[in-house]
Amino acid sequence: MVLGNINDCQKYFIISSDIKNAFEYLKTVEYGKNTTNLTVNFSEPITADEDSMGKKKLFEAHRKYIDLHYIIDGTEKFGYANINTLKPVTEYNEKDDYILLSGEASRITLNKGDFVIAFPEDAHIPALKYKNSEKVKRAVVKIPV
Repeated sequence: MVLGNINDCQKYFIISSDIKNAFEYLKTVEYGKNTTNLTVNFSEPITADEDSMGKKKLFEAHRKYIDLHYIIDGTEKFGYANINTLKPVTEYNEKDDYILLSGEASRITLNKGDFVIAFPEDAHIPALKYKNSEKVKRAVVKIPV
């Protein structure tokens, strides 16, 4: 997993040309407008506790894609763990490229302009409440492995 701020993203261009293209797009992103050939998912989740509505939030992990989570506006906690430390809750869904897992999460705080690059071994729980529940504007770029 890589954590950083968009202002310092150029040092990660070396990882791949797709990651470089994603960062160049994100530097000028207009919420909801995808002007690239990359897959970009926009969302505005309301942050919540890990134990939201009596159910513990689950980790997600992917095998075919790297997720580049970028915070356009707002603040959230972001849970993460190596998939080898977690227990599967579902079978891997090859069509939609995800598996849900449970276990203990480490947490980081993401603010406007921050990003996380989650590789296939990086299970993650986005949109956790920081201090108060709030709407967070985000873009997630799906980068093929």
